[in-house]
Amino acid sequence: MVYPGGDQDGLVPDRGVDLQLIHQLWLLPCAFIGHLAGEKAHRYMLKADTGLFFRVLGRC
Repeated sequence: MVYPGGDQDGLVPDRGVDLQLIHQLWLLPCAFIGHLAGEKAHRYMLKADTGLFFRVLGRC
């Protein structure tokens, strides 16, 4: 059975699902900034060599 507005094979009907792509695009810069902050904190903890990084890992 072919659904109107679906794909050519009729296997995936288009039911008007809102994927909210604009919200996903807005989250990309936030994720990027979070990754940069995490990388900076990680490098700082490794460079400090106080054992703090490994103590935090030991608690996980």
